[in-house]
Amino acid sequence: MPTPTTVTAEDRDFRQRVDAVLDAALADDVDATNTLIVNLVATYGGASLGSALLWWIHPITSHPDAPPIGTAAFPHAAATGISAPVTDWVERLIAARLDNDRTAFEQLLDLLVGKAVVREHVMGLLTLVTTHPPAPAASR
Repeated sequence: MPTPTTVTAEDRDFRQRVDAVLDAALADDVDATNTLIVNLVATYGGASLGSALLWWIHPITSHPDAPPIGTAAFPHAAATGISAPVTDWVERLIAARLDNDRTAFEQLLDLLVGKAVVREHVMGLLTLVTTHPPAPAASR
């Protein structure tokens, strides 16, 4: 029988902070989103960003009717102002997650050097994820 997982106060706090970032992004509050991300990383360190990214892309990667991630997975990206290189990075990050390719995922995170680059890519991911069209209804 598997051992039950214990959720610590720190785990709950991390999840609440990650959810708060997503809520701010959904509300299109860029300033609050940036501030919350800075606070998350200040509290839990730079490595926490990878865990947060996994949490934010989970709804797309776990939906059984989700459209395939790859070329043109985010056709609305140009309308949101997200650059093609950032969109490509987001698609590759999600593909690495779907393939359970930890090495590729971590290599993509390693590409984020400098606060401006991190901010551009994380905000791009949050924008694409929060504006992603819902998956089509399953055929009956």
